[in-house]
Amino acid sequence: CQRDESPCKNYHFTDKTRHPSLHQENGAREKKKSFCCVGHFDLLTANKTVKEMMAKKHAEELERVKREVQQAVAVSITADMWTSLNMEAYLALTCHYINDNMQLCTSVLGVKHFPQSHTADNLAQVKRGMMDDWAITNE
Repeated sequence: CQRDESPCKNYHFTDKTRHPSLHQENGAREKKKSFCCVGHFDLLTANKTVKEMMAKKHAEELERVKREVQQAVAVSITADMWTSLNMEAYLALTCHYINDNMQLCTSVLGVKHFPQSHTADNLAQVKRGMMDDWAITNE
């Protein structure tokens, strides 16, 4: 549940009214690295770099939460199903548990498109697959 504090310091922030990577210095346009801080994430403005950094952060958080969920003595799983404006069904699974620091934690295990018939067997199969992805067993 705890996120690392990552203060945005020693970073060059850009004026949002100008192009984020072009600055005037001594009358010449010069490209510089530009940073912005969003929540706890320090992001470069380049799309490729942002994607790479977000993929890395996602993998780190996924592993951290997986460890916490697997170490939990017990978990409670809730499911929610809804239909989008385009009439497409989705199923979300959420896991609630108490971590080692005795904090109540909630993590979304996933959201899946659910085009099949909404039978108990189909729901159980998709839920079991999502729980298997997180190594959550019936023990």
